[in-house]
Amino acid sequence: PWALQVQPETLEPERLTFLESRLEVAFDDVHIQKGIRWAGVVSYNPGDRPGRVVIRNERMVFNQEIPEAVYTLKTPPSFREIDLESAGHGWDRRGPEGP
Repeated sequence: PWALQVQPETLEPERLTFLESRLEVAFDDVHIQKGIRWAGVVSYNPGDRPGRVVIRNERMVFNQEIPEAVYTLKTPPSFREIDLESAGHGWDRRGPEGP
């Protein structure tokens, strides 16, 4: 279960709380870009545990074309295939030339 707190004027999410873990996620510095709302600052507070994470987004990109090269996979030069069936249970992934 969770609880969502919104700003009454705009109904924008302000804080999301996961009730069992007491993790709180806060949204601040809201921007509107091309009709899309996004938080410039997202804070994660782990409730009664120590620590906190704050993510500051300086810019956001929406619906931009992604170059085809991003989807191209290249085999690293150090890649090698190993038959796991014949390698046995004591197989060490570090070969003679190291990891």
